[in-house]
Amino acid sequence: MQTKTNCILAGVFSSPGSVCEEELSLNELSRLADTLGCTVKQQILCRCAFINPATYISSGNIAKIKKIIDETPAIVIFNLELTPSQINKLGQALETEVLTRTDVIIKIFNLHARSHEAKLQVSLAEMQMEMSRLKGKWTHFSRIEGGIGFRGPGQKQITLDRMLIKKEMTKIRKKLSEIETSGHIQSRKRRMEKNIAVLGYTNAGKSTLITALSRKPAVSADQLFTTLDVLSRKVYIDGENYIISDTVGFIDRLPHYLVASFRSTLQEIKNADLLLIVLDAADPGASRHLETISKTLQEMEIPENKRLLVINKIDTAPPDQTIVLRLLDNSICVSARKQINLEELKIKIRNFFHAA
Repeated sequence: MQTKTNCILAGVFSSPGSVCEEELSLNELSRLADTLGCTVKQQILCRCAFINPATYISSGNIAKIKKIIDETPAIVIFNLELTPSQINKLGQALETEVLTRTDVIIKIFNLHARSHEAKLQVSLAEMQMEMSRLKGKWTHFSRIEGGIGFRGPGQKQITLDRMLIKKEMTKIRKKLSEIETSGHIQSRKRRMEKNIAVLGYTNAGKSTLITALSRKPAVSADQLFTTLDVLSRKVYIDGENYIISDTVGFIDRLPHYLVASFRSTLQEIKNADLLLIVLDAADPGASRHLETISKTLQEMEIPENKRLLVINKIDTAPPDQTIVLRLLDNSICVSARKQINLEELKIKIRNFFHAA
């Protein structure tokens, strides 16, 4: 988006107990929208006791959103996955463009993809998303029956589309495999080095931390997904060489097919000797973020003794939250921007490799 576009963020909750979690997720969606170039005019929470198959939300919630749009023209971004049919029907009812959280993430990926590999990964992610939405794309043919033993035109079109998308995905995966093969040559050269991967949620301060440790500027901005490629650089700590790599940030409700598309980042995490998990101490969802990251690493079968928790931005965090985070095992509190406790972090890194 070249110019600022007004948008309304719509979240859905099923019970009073899920309101707080949805509000936190909407705040993250607000940052995603800002990164895309949108101006968030309002956030709205929709109570959804049951799912309307046609529009997901009730007619009453649609009327509530429509009233806001009539006063301030804007697109609507829903904080959940919708079928193509639901997107179309909501767009018609609201008389505006409707996007989902995943649509916004894909658009940001497109904006920030710089290398050939990142662009291929984004294309693969787009096709994965298209595949996931095929079933709901041809519902307008649902009343045209194909008869016993025959398929209707909608089913035939889905099959054809699926074949075409799979063909393109195979081509992209082959190209990514070739890039990955050439990357293995570089990896072999780096095996004699001590390798550190920095991971965490978007905007937790990963790039700022790497800049502080390496004393070389990295891409850092108050936006989400400023880093799509794995960026590696040498760091000298007490005269010893380390290779430290920045990886694509985590984010809530990221579909598994988007994560799988960024295979090189996952490989970098697997190959690292030490993982620095960066948490934003000022983020109310920090504990929940750690749970998501830990679950992902567990699924990747990465042992806990390879992880060091770096609690960043302690200079801006509420004291009560910092106290809770300080109690976590194998952790250190720092401020990369203010250079607080960085020497202690370097000591922990050095001690880890000396003990290995």
